[in-house]
Amino acid sequence: MTHVTSSRKSTIESGKGATLHTCLLLASYVGTGLIIFLPNRVGDAIVQAPPHWGLGARDLIKICLLHPLCMVSSFLHLLFLHRSCTRAQKHRQNSGAPEAWPLSTFAVLLALSVVIASEGAGMHVATNALHSIVNPGNEYRPHAPHLERVLYFMDEILGHRVWFFGLALMWSVLLFAERSARACMRAQLCTHGKGRSVCASVWLHLFALLHGFGWFAAGVEGQTLEVITIPFSLFAIAFAACCPAGSDRSKTFKERAEESSFFPHVPPLAYALGVSGVVCIVLSGLWCYFYGYPPPEFRVLGLGHFHSWPKQLLQMLM
Repeated sequence: MTHVTSSRKSTIESGKGATLHTCLLLASYVGTGLIIFLPNRVGDAIVQAPPHWGLGARDLIKICLLHPLCMVSSFLHLLFLHRSCTRAQKHRQNSGAPEAWPLSTFAVLLALSVVIASEGAGMHVATNALHSIVNPGNEYRPHAPHLERVLYFMDEILGHRVWFFGLALMWSVLLFAERSARACMRAQLCTHGKGRSVCASVWLHLFALLHGFGWFAAGVEGQTLEVITIPFSLFAIAFAACCPAGSDRSKTFKERAEESSFFPHVPPLAYALGVSGVVCIVLSGLWCYFYGYPPPEFRVLGLGHFHSWPKQLLQMLM
């Protein structure tokens, strides 16, 4: 009885930690996305680059603070999963549970994805600074000089695709790490509702919705909607749907419902990315339905750069 109580207590503690770490992980990426909406006046008040650098305040904040924050939060989440597995194995030393969780394998794959994402982000920021000088609008002009067309390809096509592919690979590694950790703990890793308050669920859904919108907006503006954005969203939805396959089928549906609110056997990160994928696909479908295919960028429709959206919204409301 003591062992069961201790195991259940460990499960609830692990559940709260899983939710907290998932929210922090999503918050770091959502924060990176929201920086593009920062007005120029606010960004310049925070930090200013020398004019000859060709970089704006948003670029500096993204490179020096928020982008590294995403990488650190990803590795911290991986270490949290490793610690949770280690604690679970101590409670199940004689139950035939796996002896080790492949931390080194996931760490290497995560580091590889970080390198790819950083390379793409660096390529985009550097060539965008040059591209903005040659062509301030950054639009594609087929009869432009060769240098401008090369900069457009490096900035808008290759830079975005390498960057977003690295991010998608990073999320995929974390999804498989979470699934592996859950199997190692014999489904003791907190699922969607177990051991979590209503407030935590609200935050998790909020970040999932913001992540879905951000992933959609990045795909439209970065021209990666068909190549990376939608395929990864479909993968995230399918991954979340397949998570219940490893659940404890000895429990009745009523017992499962009592332990969590809904989707009772989907770990928090898989659930959040599944919700994000649904939001992204719905918005992408509506965008293509109303504005045609291939999907046009926001600025092509006269919406301006992202940093002008808050001002436009205020003008609309007033």
